[in-house]
Amino acid sequence: HFHCTIEEGMSKLTGWQVGMGLVEKNAPDGWDGERGLGGVQNSASETGLRIDTTQHQMHAVILT
Repeated sequence: HFHCTIEEGMSKLTGWQVGMGLVEKNAPDGWDGERGLGGVQNSASETGLRIDTTQHQMHAVILT
């Protein structure tokens, strides 16, 4: 059960990373496809990027 829970959570985190393909469909008009590359959104519907969100979510990725 833990494996499924971790897999589900990790797929969300990596899916919210700019450049992984899932978040680009929600990108604001005029996005150049490069700005923010590698950043992590707070959720799939929130396009703003914050460095603390990226740090926290990537820390979780590293720990798993």
